[in-house]
Amino acid sequence: MVEYFYDGEEETSGVELDMNADLNDQWSINVNGVYQDARDKKDPTRGSFDTRQKGVPYVTASAWVTYGAEWFSLSNPLNISLGAKYVDDRSTNSSSFGIPDGYVPSYTVMDTAISYQADIWKLQLNVNNLLNESYYSKAMFLGGMPGEERNAKLTFSYQL
Repeated sequence: MVEYFYDGEEETSGVELDMNADLNDQWSINVNGVYQDARDKKDPTRGSFDTRQKGVPYVTASAWVTYGAEWFSLSNPLNISLGAKYVDDRSTNSSSFGIPDGYVPSYTVMDTAISYQADIWKLQLNVNNLLNESYYSKAMFLGGMPGEERNAKLTFSYQL
């Protein structure tokens, strides 16, 4: 008789859509959506079942729209962008200690940016979590890690 050992594995099935489009000279858009069912397949000889992987949402989606504004007499357009990201609820899988499964709730965060690029330099201001939403960015044991509050980042870069 052949002895069979099974030590478990991870298995993910799903689909992702990522679309980028330049609608015209002024408008561009990026849309992304992911559905995934990530499972831990446990050892059947120990009586454990398939479980959702901790912290992995079923659905994430995002959209980013950019408008190239030619409002001033600049050599290049001033790019103004607005984006949103949705993350579905996530399991904390705490039931292994006799505590029922917990979930970190879903969230939606909006971001914005304004940038200008000249020949050899670029200046960009990003404002993240524009509406200052309270959310959990990461599912952890018995709860979640709080997401970032509204914040701004100014970047200057150049190429020689």
